[in-house]
This record gives sequence, C-alpha cells and structure tokens, in this order.
Amino acid sequence: MTTSVSDILQHRFADAALLERALTHASHADTRCECNERLEFLGDSVLGMTVCEHLFRSYPDLQEGAMTKIKSTVVSRRTCALIANDIGLSNMLNLGKGMRSGTRIPSSVAAAAFESVIGALYLDAGLEHTQRFILDHVQPYIDAAAESAHQGNYKSLLQQIAQQYLPWVPDY
Repeated sequence: MTTSVSDILQHRFADAALLERALTHASHADTRCECNERLEFLGDSVLGMTVCEHLFRSYPDLQEGAMTKIKSTVVSRRTCALIANDIGLSNMLNLGKGMRSGTRIPSSVAAAAFESVIGALYLDAGLEHTQRFILDHVQPYIDAAAESAHQGNYKSLLQQIAQQYLPWVPDY
C-alpha cells in the first residue's frame, strides 16, 4: 500500500492546490509563485515558534542560551531533511529534471519541502493540528538535544569544565 501525503500529515486538504504548491520545487514550477518557496518561509516560522514554545513550556529550568542551542539543532536543515526523508515526503516532491541524483535529492531541497508542507498545513488545518504534526516528528530530536548538555558545542563544554575544575582558563 502506498502512503499518501494526506496519510503522512493526517489531514485531507480542503485546498488541494496549496498542497500541490508545497510539494513543487522551483525547478519544476513555471513561475516562482507556483513553487514552495513562500510556503517554506511561512513553515520555517511556524516550526521555529512551535519548537520554542515547546521548549519554554517543557523545560522550565533551561536558560535562554540552552533553549536557543536546542532550537537551532532541531530546526536545522539537517534535521528537517532527515525528517522529510524518514516520513517519505522527499519522494513526493515535484522536481525538475536533474534535481534527483539517483534516488536521493539534496538535503536542502528535502528540508525546504518539510518546511513548505508545514506552511501549507498551517494555512489549511490551523495551528493546533500543525503543532501536533511538528511535535510528533521533532520530539525525538528535542529530547536528544536536551539530553546533551553541550548541544554539540565542545568548545563551550571545555570552557565550562575548565572554569569549574582548573585554576586557569584554556587559551585558544
């Protein structure tokens, strides 16, 4: 059985053209207004706001800097591309000739697709449904980043440990 975008999003679009635009890369569109770039812009903001609100409510002891690092990890191109590929969204894109190298598409295209679909979902289904969709897919990445005290910033981690245990500070 083939999974549809509606199955992935758990939503049947009232405006099918909106979903079609979300899945159309600029390389396939006749004009820039017919591609997913504007929806990507909107989806990026909805994604960021959803992750920020979730961090704020779920981690009351985290400082602003730690929340910012987690958010940056979770909304990164890499993470968005991983999610797009994991849920099968990347395979449903309308791409121009030459955009797919074999069966893979560039991570930037996959990430943009994830964000554009979020934008379309927000416009068609509303914020609450969109936030549920987002959190269903980004929660494992939030958890992993929150468990990592340094969020991949090893220089900062070294600095903190040095200040705590050493009588001197590392010189870089």
